[in-house]
Amino acid sequence: GAAARIGALLAAEARAGRELGELLRELLTSAPAGRDAARDALRGALPEAAGGPLALVAVTPWDREDLDAAPLPSLPGLLAACAVPEAADRPDGGAGRGGAEQDAAAGLAALVRLRSPAALDPARAVAEQLLRSPRAHGSGAGVSDPRRGLADAPAAWREALAAARAARAEARFGPVAEWGGVGPYRVLAGLPAGGAADRVVRPLLERSHTELARTAEVFLDCAGQAGRTAAQLGIHRQTLYYRLSKVEQLTGLDLDEGEDRLLLHMSLKAARL
Repeated sequence: GAAARIGALLAAEARAGRELGELLRELLTSAPAGRDAARDALRGALPEAAGGPLALVAVTPWDREDLDAAPLPSLPGLLAACAVPEAADRPDGGAGRGGAEQDAAAGLAALVRLRSPAALDPARAVAEQLLRSPRAHGSGAGVSDPRRGLADAPAAWREALAAARAARAEARFGPVAEWGGVGPYRVLAGLPAGGAADRVVRPLLERSHTELARTAEVFLDCAGQAGRTAAQLGIHRQTLYYRLSKVEQLTGLDLDEGEDRLLLHMSLKAARL
């Protein structure tokens, strides 16, 4: 009898978790009318938490198969979670309920309650725990800026997903990146995923020129300081100058010109995404 009651409670808890996840998915991906209804329903289901400081966590990619059969663990601060197609990071906020959502390589969205608007620690802790899941193999995680309530959840989701992409692109951000700490990737992540590189930079991105591309990126990361660049790469300055001249020949860019440097730098960073 006790086992039956415990089983019923666990089943009810799992159903409630799935329902909250479905509402969160609707809130993040639906057209405005459906979004409003989902937000109201989430507020009703989470009356104490929904108006407080919140953050969105994104883990991408995420194997969404068996999400219902293997529910997420109960984590402190985790209010709701759902698989969301990466296409939901489009400015219109929705990919619909069709084929894109069936992709196994989706992102996982997690709504996390914060202890205070200035403390993202609970969201980082949830992200770190989610990254330990077998369904997050090779993933990165991102955390949005804090929000007060659910009204701005779709924008927070785009921030979290962009930060997760940055975490995968740059090891220095660690496995969990915060939107406020990814620098130029806040702009670059707004570009279409998989977009074609600028035509003048495209030759440099070929596999045969990997070392030249890395040299150029480090040089630009070091603000064009040859000594720092050579030391970081472990090469002689003359070798550096030779490689940079090859970069200029390949691209037609002049690395003494600020706009050419900017184009090359942003193109190299965008290629990581």
